[in-house]
Amino acid sequence: MKSIFTAIAFGVILSSSYAFPVALQGKAVYAAEVNEKQVMAFISEMANDGLSFLSNKELTTEQKKARFKKMLDTSFDIKTIARFALGLHWKSASEKEKTEYVGLFEKMVIDVYSRRFSEYNGQEFEVIGAQKRGKKDFVVTSSILPPEGEKGPDVRVDWRVRNRNGDLRVIDIIVEGISMGQTQRSDFAAVIQKGQGEVEYLLAELRKNN
Repeated sequence: MKSIFTAIAFGVILSSSYAFPVALQGKAVYAAEVNEKQVMAFISEMANDGLSFLSNKELTTEQKKARFKKMLDTSFDIKTIARFALGLHWKSASEKEKTEYVGLFEKMVIDVYSRRFSEYNGQEFEVIGAQKRGKKDFVVTSSILPPEGEKGPDVRVDWRVRNRNGDLRVIDIIVEGISMGQTQRSDFAAVIQKGQGEVEYLLAELRKNN
Protein backbone atom coordinates (compact mmCIF):
# COMPACT_ATOMS: atom_id res chain seq x y z
CA MET A 1 0.00 0.00 0.00
CA LYS A 2 3.01 2.25 -0.47
CA SER A 3 1.55 3.97 -3.54
CA ILE A 4 -1.52 5.50 -1.95
CA PHE A 5 -3.31 7.48 -4.64
CA THR A 6 -3.75 10.66 -2.72
CA ALA A 7 -0.44 10.18 -1.03
CA ILE A 8 1.51 10.33 -4.25
CA ALA A 9 -0.66 13.09 -5.61
CA PHE A 10 -0.47 15.26 -2.56
CA GLY A 11 3.23 14.51 -2.26
CA VAL A 12 3.55 16.48 -5.46
CA ILE A 13 1.03 19.03 -4.28
CA LEU A 14 2.57 19.65 -0.90
CA SER A 15 6.04 20.01 -2.32
CA SER A 16 4.78 22.56 -4.79
CA SER A 17 2.51 25.38 -3.80
CA TYR A 18 -0.72 23.49 -4.18
CA ALA A 19 -3.51 24.52 -2.33
CA PHE A 20 -6.54 24.63 -0.34
CA PRO A 21 -8.46 27.54 1.15
CA VAL A 22 -6.47 29.10 3.96
CA ALA A 23 -9.37 30.74 5.70
CA LEU A 24 -11.75 27.97 4.70
CA GLN A 25 -14.60 30.28 3.84
CA GLY A 26 -15.69 27.75 1.23
CA LYS A 27 -14.82 27.45 -2.42
CA ALA A 28 -16.33 29.48 -5.21
CA VAL A 29 -19.78 28.53 -6.46
CA TYR A 30 -20.12 28.16 -10.22
CA ALA A 31 -23.07 28.01 -12.59
CA ALA A 32 -24.17 24.57 -13.74
CA GLU A 33 -22.28 25.10 -17.01
CA VAL A 34 -18.61 26.03 -16.62
CA ASN A 35 -15.87 26.67 -19.15
CA GLU A 36 -12.14 26.02 -19.32
CA LYS A 37 -11.20 29.39 -17.82
CA GLN A 38 -13.38 28.80 -14.77
CA VAL A 39 -11.91 25.36 -14.16
CA MET A 40 -8.39 26.79 -14.49
CA ALA A 41 -9.36 29.46 -11.97
CA PHE A 42 -10.59 26.74 -9.59
CA ILE A 43 -7.15 25.07 -9.59
CA SER A 44 -5.25 28.39 -9.56
CA GLU A 45 -7.20 29.66 -6.57
CA MET A 46 -6.36 26.56 -4.59
CA ALA A 47 -2.69 26.95 -5.52
CA ASN A 48 -2.52 30.59 -4.46
CA ASP A 49 -4.21 29.87 -1.15
CA GLY A 50 -2.02 26.84 -0.57
CA LEU A 51 1.19 28.84 -0.70
CA SER A 52 0.06 30.81 2.33
CA PHE A 53 -1.13 27.69 4.11
CA LEU A 54 2.09 25.74 3.65
CA SER A 55 4.33 28.61 4.68
CA ASN A 56 2.30 29.55 7.77
CA LYS A 57 4.53 28.53 10.68
CA GLU A 58 2.01 29.73 13.24
CA LEU A 59 -0.40 26.88 12.50
CA THR A 60 -0.02 23.71 14.55
CA THR A 61 0.02 20.28 12.95
CA GLU A 62 -3.50 19.63 14.22
CA GLN A 63 -4.75 22.89 12.73
CA LYS A 64 -3.18 22.03 9.39
CA LYS A 65 -4.67 18.57 9.60
CA ALA A 66 -8.14 20.02 10.14
CA ARG A 67 -7.76 22.36 7.18
CA PHE A 68 -6.44 19.57 5.03
CA LYS A 69 -9.55 17.50 5.80
CA LYS A 70 -11.71 20.49 4.97
CA MET A 71 -9.97 20.78 1.61
CA LEU A 72 -10.59 17.13 0.84
CA ASP A 73 -14.25 17.48 1.74
CA THR A 74 -14.82 20.59 -0.38
CA SER A 75 -12.52 20.28 -3.40
CA PHE A 76 -12.02 16.55 -3.99
CA ASP A 77 -14.61 13.86 -4.68
CA ILE A 78 -13.24 11.38 -2.17
CA LYS A 79 -16.02 8.85 -2.69
CA THR A 80 -15.45 8.75 -6.46
CA ILE A 81 -11.68 8.47 -5.96
CA ALA A 82 -12.07 5.72 -3.37
CA ARG A 83 -14.60 3.85 -5.50
CA PHE A 84 -12.31 3.91 -8.54
CA ALA A 85 -9.38 2.71 -6.43
CA LEU A 86 -11.41 -0.30 -5.28
CA GLY A 87 -12.22 -1.23 -8.88
CA LEU A 88 -14.57 -4.14 -9.57
CA HIS A 89 -14.50 -5.07 -5.89
CA TRP A 90 -16.78 -2.09 -5.19
CA LYS A 91 -19.74 -4.05 -6.62
CA SER A 92 -19.11 -7.07 -4.43
CA ALA A 93 -18.64 -5.05 -1.24
CA SER A 94 -21.58 -4.70 1.15
CA GLU A 95 -22.98 -1.27 1.97
CA LYS A 96 -21.39 -1.51 5.40
CA GLU A 97 -18.01 -2.32 3.86
CA LYS A 98 -18.31 0.55 1.36
CA THR A 99 -19.09 3.07 4.09
CA GLU A 100 -16.21 1.92 6.26
CA TYR A 101 -13.84 1.76 3.31
CA VAL A 102 -14.48 5.35 2.18
CA GLY A 103 -13.99 6.60 5.74
CA LEU A 104 -10.76 4.65 6.15
CA PHE A 105 -9.53 5.84 2.77
CA GLU A 106 -9.95 9.48 3.74
CA LYS A 107 -8.34 8.93 7.15
CA MET A 108 -5.40 7.24 5.44
CA VAL A 109 -4.89 10.24 3.18
CA ILE A 110 -5.05 12.70 6.06
CA ASP A 111 -2.62 10.67 8.15
CA VAL A 112 -0.09 10.27 5.34
CA TYR A 113 -0.11 13.94 4.45
CA SER A 114 -0.12 15.39 7.91
CA ARG A 115 3.47 14.13 8.03
CA ARG A 116 4.42 16.01 4.89
CA PHE A 117 3.29 19.55 5.59
CA SER A 118 6.87 20.67 6.26
CA GLU A 119 8.19 19.54 2.87
CA TYR A 120 7.32 22.68 0.94
CA ASN A 121 10.54 24.56 0.20
CA GLY A 122 9.63 27.23 -2.29
CA GLN A 123 8.57 25.43 -5.46
CA GLU A 124 6.19 27.37 -7.68
CA PHE A 125 2.94 26.27 -9.31
CA GLU A 126 1.69 27.40 -12.71
CA VAL A 127 -1.57 26.57 -14.46
CA ILE A 128 -1.01 26.24 -18.20
CA GLY A 129 -4.36 25.37 -19.76
CA ALA A 130 -7.46 23.19 -19.72
CA GLN A 131 -9.40 20.92 -22.05
CA LYS A 132 -12.92 19.58 -21.80
CA ARG A 133 -13.23 15.79 -21.70
CA GLY A 134 -16.72 14.45 -22.25
CA LYS A 135 -19.82 16.10 -20.83
CA LYS A 136 -18.69 16.63 -17.23
CA ASP A 137 -14.91 16.44 -17.04
CA PHE A 138 -12.03 18.80 -17.66
CA VAL A 139 -8.28 18.21 -17.54
CA VAL A 140 -6.29 21.15 -16.21
CA THR A 141 -2.61 21.11 -17.12
CA SER A 142 -0.16 22.61 -14.64
CA SER A 143 3.55 22.67 -14.00
CA ILE A 144 5.55 22.54 -10.79
CA LEU A 145 8.62 24.73 -11.09
CA PRO A 146 11.82 24.63 -9.01
CA PRO A 147 12.25 27.33 -6.34
CA GLU A 148 13.38 30.69 -7.71
CA GLY A 149 17.10 30.69 -8.37
CA GLU A 150 17.42 26.91 -8.30
CA LYS A 151 17.86 24.47 -11.16
CA GLY A 152 15.73 21.42 -11.70
CA PRO A 153 13.15 19.92 -14.06
CA ASP A 154 9.60 21.15 -14.28
CA VAL A 155 7.04 18.51 -13.33
CA ARG A 156 3.83 18.27 -15.32
CA VAL A 157 0.71 17.64 -13.26
CA ASP A 158 -2.73 17.25 -14.86
CA TRP A 159 -5.86 17.57 -12.74
CA ARG A 160 -9.04 15.78 -13.81
CA VAL A 161 -11.91 17.91 -12.58
CA ARG A 162 -15.55 16.85 -12.67
CA ASN A 163 -18.39 19.37 -12.86
CA ARG A 164 -21.52 18.32 -10.99
CA ASN A 165 -23.97 21.14 -11.67
CA GLY A 166 -21.42 23.81 -10.81
CA ASP A 167 -19.76 21.90 -7.99
CA LEU A 168 -16.19 21.32 -9.20
CA ARG A 169 -14.29 18.37 -7.73
CA VAL A 170 -10.88 16.86 -8.46
CA ILE A 171 -11.25 13.14 -9.24
CA ASP A 172 -7.73 12.23 -10.40
CA ILE A 173 -4.23 13.64 -10.67
CA ILE A 174 -1.87 12.60 -13.46
CA VAL A 175 1.81 13.15 -12.71
CA GLU A 176 4.09 13.04 -15.76
CA GLY A 177 1.51 10.91 -17.56
CA ILE A 178 0.90 8.48 -14.70
CA SER A 179 -2.62 8.39 -13.24
CA MET A 180 -2.51 8.33 -9.48
CA GLY A 181 -5.98 6.79 -9.43
CA GLN A 182 -4.89 3.90 -11.62
CA THR A 183 -1.74 3.43 -9.54
CA GLN A 184 -3.76 3.18 -6.35
CA ARG A 185 -6.23 0.82 -7.99
CA SER A 186 -3.40 -1.55 -8.91
CA ASP A 187 -2.02 -1.44 -5.37
CA PHE A 188 -5.38 -2.17 -3.76
CA ALA A 189 -6.03 -5.00 -6.22
CA ALA A 190 -2.73 -6.60 -5.17
CA VAL A 191 -3.68 -6.33 -1.50
CA ILE A 192 -7.13 -7.84 -2.07
CA GLN A 193 -5.60 -10.67 -4.12
CA LYS A 194 -3.49 -11.59 -1.10
CA GLY A 195 -6.73 -11.86 0.84
CA GLN A 196 -8.23 -14.28 -1.69
CA GLY A 197 -10.41 -11.59 -3.24
CA GLU A 198 -12.03 -10.44 0.00
CA VAL A 199 -12.56 -6.69 0.51
CA GLU A 200 -12.44 -7.33 4.25
CA TYR A 201 -8.73 -8.12 3.90
CA LEU A 202 -8.10 -4.61 2.51
CA LEU A 203 -10.23 -3.08 5.25
CA ALA A 204 -8.17 -4.90 7.87
CA GLU A 205 -4.97 -3.49 6.35
CA LEU A 206 -6.42 0.02 6.29
CA ARG A 207 -7.54 -0.29 9.92
CA LYS A 208 -3.97 -1.08 10.93
CA ASN A 209 -2.86 2.26 9.53
CA ASN A 210 -5.65 4.21 11.18
